Amino acid sequence: MIYRLSAFLMCFFLLTACQTEMPSKTLTVAAASSLNNAFNELGQAFEKESNITIHFSYASSGQLTQQIKQGAPFDVFASAEIFYLKDLAESGFVDHNTISTFGEGRLVLYHPDQPNSIEDFNVLLDNNVHHIAIANPEFAPYGKAATEFLKEINLYEQIQEKVVWGENIRQTYQYVKTGNASFGIVASSLLNENDHYSKIDSKLYNPIEQSIGVISSSPNKEVATKWLNFLKSKQAQDILEKYRLGLKEES
Repeated sequence: MIYRLSAFLMCFFLLTACQTEMPSKTLTVAAASSLNNAFNELGQAFEKESNITIHFSYASSGQLTQQIKQGAPFDVFASAEIFYLKDLAESGFVDHNTISTFGEGRLVLYHPDQPNSIEDFNVLLDNNVHHIAIANPEFAPYGKAATEFLKEINLYEQIQEKVVWGENIRQTYQYVKTGNASFGIVASSLLNENDHYSKIDSKLYNPIEQSIGVISSSPNKEVATKWLNFLKSKQAQDILEKYRLGLKEES
C-alpha cells in the first residue's frame, strides 16, 4: 500500500513538473505575409523566453483587416502598412494606444535566373520577359508600393500585359521562385541567402511601415503586450535586421 502511494505521488510530481515546463498561455497573431520568415524566428525566440505559445496566421494586410472586422479571434495584428491598423482603430477593432511601428519593409526586383544586379529596369520591357509578378495592390501594401515604383519610373502602363497578380506578397515571391514569372517585385524580407535580386531605391515609393497593435476584443491583452514589448528588444531588433526589416535601411 505504501509502495503504491509512493508511486502515485512520484507520478503526480513528475506530471506537475512537466506541466510547469509547458507553455502556460497562448497568443494568436495575424501577420502580413511579408513577415512570415522573420516572425517564425521571432516566435521561437519569444516562446523560449516567455513560456508562451504563439500562433501566426499569415495573409495580406488587407485580407487580415477584413477578417478582423468579421470577428476573427486574433489577439494581435501585425500589418505591412500602418494605414490598416489606423483604420481598424477608428472602427474600434484595435486599441489605438497599442499601435506602433517596429520595422520598415523594402522592395526588391527578384530575378533568380539572372545572378548579376540589374540597374536598368527597362529590362522588364524585353520581349523574352513574359511574366512579372506583383502583389495585388488592393490588399497588399507591397503591391501598392510596387505600382508606385513602376509609375515613378514610367513603366507601369507598358508592362500591364505581363503582370501576374499575387494574392499576397509571399505568393508573389513563389510565382518567381517556381518559374511562373521571370521577375517579381517583392519584399526583401522573404528572400533567401541564395536568391538573386536588385535593390529598389526606397525614395521611389512611399514608406512601408511594419506596424502592430492589440485587438480590442482580445482576452489576452497582458500576453499581447509582452509580445509587443519583445519586438522592441535588442534580440528582436537584431532578428528584424537579419530579414532586412530594420528601421534603418542597410547601405
